[in-house]
Amino acid sequence: LTGVPYLFVITFLITFLNMSHGEGLAEFATLAATSVVALSTVSFGVREIDFAVSSYVVKCAHARFVGGQHRWASLRMWLFTPCHVLFRATEVSLRVLLVGTFFLCTYGLFAGRDVSCRVLTFGAIMLDYWFCVALLKMHSPQEERLSAHLFVAVMLLVSDLCHFVDQPSFTAPARRLSRWLSIWRFGGTLFVATFFFAQRCDKLPGRATYPAGWSFQTSALATT
Repeated sequence: LTGVPYLFVITFLITFLNMSHGEGLAEFATLAATSVVALSTVSFGVREIDFAVSSYVVKCAHARFVGGQHRWASLRMWLFTPCHVLFRATEVSLRVLLVGTFFLCTYGLFAGRDVSCRVLTFGAIMLDYWFCVALLKMHSPQEERLSAHLFVAVMLLVSDLCHFVDQPSFTAPARRLSRWLSIWRFGGTLFVATFFFAQRCDKLPGRATYPAGWSFQTSALATT
C-alpha cells in the first residue's frame, strides 16, 4: 500500500529533478534502481491481493497434475504463476509510464515552473484517487466504512484489483467497478496522448525540454 505513493514520488523525481535538470548518472541510476524495487514491491503486493479475493488464482497457482493425459494442463498451470506476476508487473509499469509522460507534458506546458507543475500533477493524481474512492463507494454496501475505501483506492491508482474477484456476492459489483475503471483509464490515456501530440504540433506550449524527453514520451505512449 505505501509503495504506491512512493512509486509516484520516485517517478516525479526521475522525470523532473533528474532528467529535466540534468542530474548526474549516479543519481539517475539510484532513482531508477529505487523505482524498480518499489515497482516490484507493489506488483507482488497486488498479486497477494489476488490470492485473497480469487479462488481461481489460488486454484491455478497450486494445482498439480500427474499423468501423461494431463501433460498440457500441467504445463499451463506451471506457467500460470510467472504469467500472473508478469501481468501485474506490466500493468503497474504501464501506469507509471503514463504518469511519467503526463509529468513531462506538464513540465513543458509551464516552461519548467516547478510550483505550477507540482500543483497540476498533484491535482491530477488526487482527481484519479477520489474517482477511485467514489467508484468503491458506489459499488459497496452502504454499511462499508469510508476508511476502507480510502485505503483500497490507493492501490487502484496503479492496478485493477477487481480483475480476478470471484467470491460470492462480490463478483457482479467487482465486474461493474472494473468496467468503469477501465473506461476511466482509457479516457486518461487518450487525454495524455492528445496532450502530448498537441504539444508536438505546437497547438499547446511546451515541447520536451531535454534531448531524451521526446524519446521517453514517444516510447511510453507507444508502449501504453
